[in-house]
This record gives sequence, C-alpha cells and structure tokens, in this order.
Amino acid sequence: DKMQALWEKSLTDHFNSLHETQSELADTRAKHQETGAETSKKVQDLEAKLEEYRRIVEQVQTKKEGLLRKRTRSRLVKQTWHVKLFRLVGPSLLHRDTDNTATGEKTFKLDSDSTCELVAGDARVKNAFKVANSADDELVMAAIDKIDMQEWVDAINDVIADCKTRTAKTNDLKQRFAAIPAVEDDE
Repeated sequence: DKMQALWEKSLTDHFNSLHETQSELADTRAKHQETGAETSKKVQDLEAKLEEYRRIVEQVQTKKEGLLRKRTRSRLVKQTWHVKLFRLVGPSLLHRDTDNTATGEKTFKLDSDSTCELVAGDARVKNAFKVANSADDELVMAAIDKIDMQEWVDAINDVIADCKTRTAKTNDLKQRFAAIPAVEDDE
C-alpha cells in the first residue's frame, strides 16, 4: 500500500511538472515571437525538460488495465477462478478485487527473468496465460477473448523486454567499471 501510494504521488508530481512545463513552454513561445533570439535558448531548455518529464511519466504510467480471471487454489488443491481488476504499471502487475471491498492491491513484480506464455490444454478455461518471475511466483490469468489475451501478453512481454534491456545495460556498466583499475588515495 505504501509503495503504491508513493508511486501514485510520484506519478502525480510528474504529471503536475509536465503540465506546468507545458504551460510555461506555451507562454515562452508566445513571448519568443516578441523578444526574438534571447528566448530561443530558454525554449530549447524547456523543450528538453518537457521531453525528460514525458519519459519519466511514460515509465510509470499504467500500460494496460482491465478485468481478468485469476486462478487461485484452495486448501484442497481445487482450482477456482476469480475476476480481478489488473493494472500493468511500470515493472509491476497489480491486481485487486473488482468490488473494492478488500483494501489495497497485490503486486506481482516483473523482472528480466520473467516469462509470459499462453496456457494450452485446459478445455474448461479459454484465453489463459501464465506469468512467472525469478522469485518462482506465478500468476495464471484468463482474458475474455483472444484479442484481449494477446494484448495483455504483448504488453507484459514488452515490460519484460524493457527489464532485460535495463539489466543488460547495468551488467555492461558493472563489467566496464570492473575492468578499470582501482585508484588508491595517497594519504
């Protein structure tokens, strides 16, 4: 709940900054026509700042949201399916009850080792897919139709690909830093 609240506050702050910067950019463009070249630099700076805010907001905004059935197992190993509201936000798949009676959302973390694949073989449940992460957590969900299922699978796989790219960049930087000889301070 605290993490979700922090994400929402951060996202709200970035949206506010985005809108303030857009407004300031519009004002500056209008003044630019009057004052000429001296404002040109300020316009360029504001455009760069605006692009930065857009990238930040894009990273944490909801990429997909909708209702899915989620498979749960009871104590008797019987499978049941419950309709939940799912949101794909950043590298997390959030879900909660549709009636809002339960407090908070549950979080399923996606990482570079996560997988998302179709589930075949169960004639009772159609349009099912499974998501697993490196912590051996697993979610099995089913969409209302094939189109919705494919949209969810594609969106989740896009997030996983982003995680892989970030992990590869981080690992590359670690290797490059490891190859640099350590500098010792002479005291």
